[in-house]
Amino acid sequence: MEPYQADDLVDLLAYWIKERECVRAHHDAGGPKPWSKDPVFQRTYFCNVHREDDTVTKWIRANWSKPAHRNFEFAMCFARLFNYIPTLELVGFPENSDWLEEAIGKITERSLEKKKVWGNAYVVTTHGIPTSKLEYALRMLNDIAVQSHSLWVEMHRCKYLEEAHEIIMRFEGFGSFMAAQVVADIKNTHGHPLSLAKDWWNWSAPGPGSMRGLEWVYRRRITPSEYSSVMKDLHVLVEKLVYPIHMCEQDLQNCLCEFDKYMRVKSGTGRSKRSYPGVAL
Repeated sequence: MEPYQADDLVDLLAYWIKERECVRAHHDAGGPKPWSKDPVFQRTYFCNVHREDDTVTKWIRANWSKPAHRNFEFAMCFARLFNYIPTLELVGFPENSDWLEEAIGKITERSLEKKKVWGNAYVVTTHGIPTSKLEYALRMLNDIAVQSHSLWVEMHRCKYLEEAHEIIMRFEGFGSFMAAQVVADIKNTHGHPLSLAKDWWNWSAPGPGSMRGLEWVYRRRITPSEYSSVMKDLHVLVEKLVYPIHMCEQDLQNCLCEFDKYMRVKSGTGRSKRSYPGVAL
């Protein structure tokens, strides 16, 4: 495979953003494949530029957007941990105190039947604890469920996404990346106080993929202490290059994860775990 060619990797990131948005527009309009002339786009699965355009996210907004419900924040933790629509449809929104016990039974039965219960987007591990992934996840969720009301109260008092992120990270299994995914769901839910957070536009938390994406762009290692300032500078640059596309810093952070995949495939230094049938039939 030929090596990538770009004097300015910021320009290439901007190209990826514009091309991915173009692919989404052609797909949504029902246009024929290929939706891109770029061979990497034709065979590699990428999330959308705007997280709100992703399939699971749209389902969550349509079916679980209940910001006034005392279990809402718990529901968002559950939704992103499994990130799989059939599982969410199976258990339904957590309306009452008996919900989790019933949900555990349904999910366990589905798992025993060798049916899929997890989505592909996020990696869920037991963090070295000798137990099954499902048992570990359900134990985590039980701990959150016990504190669901106090969590609801705390989150509704937050004025900044950064505050909310720190609260979610108190729970076992929710590191920086997963906690940020929950925060993104909450801030994009109309009617929740975090939809008016003061740092709604210009806050994000690093994840392994976005750090690698930054390193592609800047051609050097980016330290965690540098992340915030580097992202803010990059956000301003990219906004100018991709106009009229607008995206908050959390969307840019997600794009950097996808850009890392793009660059690994394009440069021949790696491959994506998920392929995409984007060629003409």
